[in-house]
Amino acid sequence: MKYGPRKDANHNEIIEELRKHCAVFDTSALGNGFPDGLVWVNENWHLFDIKNPKTGYGRRGLNKIQKKFISQWQGGPVYLV
Repeated sequence: MKYGPRKDANHNEIIEELRKHCAVFDTSALGNGFPDGLVWVNENWHLFDIKNPKTGYGRRGLNKIQKKFISQWQGGPVYLV
């Protein structure tokens, strides 16, 4: 795997805040371009990826593997948080 699973600096803070309001699964350890989390909102599961614009890693946005996953994903939008 070219890109190992890596969390943005604000990852844990965002996951904790989301958990106060809805069901959340942290999927960041899956790698292979899979988004960082799965959240239950409006009676549906939604995929989301966390980016931190305060860091170079976060400002770069989605990497090639993440972009490929999203382009092939047919289960609805992947949200950037």
